[in-house]
Amino acid sequence: MAHPVVFKRTDSAALVTFLQAVTLPALIAVSLFSCNAFYAVPFGQSYFLLAVLAVVLSALVLKPLDYLNTDLASARVPVAVSIVLRWLLILGILLALGYAVKSSAVFSRRVILTWAFVTPPLLVLGSVGLQAIVRRLLLDPSNLRKVVFAGVNDTSLSLAGKLRSNPGLCMSVAGFFDDRSAERLGIHGDARLLGTLRELTHFV
Repeated sequence: MAHPVVFKRTDSAALVTFLQAVTLPALIAVSLFSCNAFYAVPFGQSYFLLAVLAVVLSALVLKPLDYLNTDLASARVPVAVSIVLRWLLILGILLALGYAVKSSAVFSRRVILTWAFVTPPLLVLGSVGLQAIVRRLLLDPSNLRKVVFAGVNDTSLSLAGKLRSNPGLCMSVAGFFDDRSAERLGIHGDARLLGTLRELTHFV
């Protein structure tokens, strides 16, 4: 299950949002420009329009990738497959548009084929790098939040264990509040009883 996270610092959230919006589309445009330069093909109006269309489509098609998801940081292979499939979708749309307006003959086949094969690895590397940046921001001590639980039961103990085992959520379990004593509850280990339910408000 995906676990959304929230940044305490607005500048971190703004940085992640900006990088998420521009990184992959920018890589697509830079890749096309580089292919033109490699084959000494002028980057004329047609290629500029192609780059703009590719950037717009990538912003729409690649946008659902959630870099603020903590599960994503350890799932690079599924993310790579998803990016490649989405890139193929973008290429399919561009080819269909080129065929519809009969402009495919304007472009160099070497440039387009090279662009089609070179871009996916760049997108995957860019995605992995973006994940690393997001994870570093998530693990910033200034983003850490304390968590307390009202009531001790199997559900709260299980949730507390999940929070402790996933540092990417940036939630530190301070303890539990319950009207029963620690001996009666039978809690042990990391389960720390902080007080009664009446004392919870004062603690917060």
